Amino acid sequence: MQYGDYYCEDTDWTDSYGDGCSWYDGYPESCGDYDWDGGSAWDNCCACGGGWWYYDDYAVALQEESEAPVQELTTDTEPDYY
Repeated sequence: MQYGDYYCEDTDWTDSYGDGCSWYDGYPESCGDYDWDGGSAWDNCCACGGGWWYYDDYAVALQEESEAPVQELTTDTEPDYY
């Protein structure tokens, strides 16, 4: 979805009734009314100001970077104390 120069992608979140963000496109005044412990429309749906927002290709690169595998920390060495 495009808003001016910005783009937004909804997450795959669903509310307490099982409705996804596409429902909030038609009822943005209901943002926050059906949230539950699993998340909030405010955080996940573009119509409510949430979701993945980006400007051109910049955020796509950030998202790809955030999905990169996390390097596992090892504990095979003792920490240095100064």
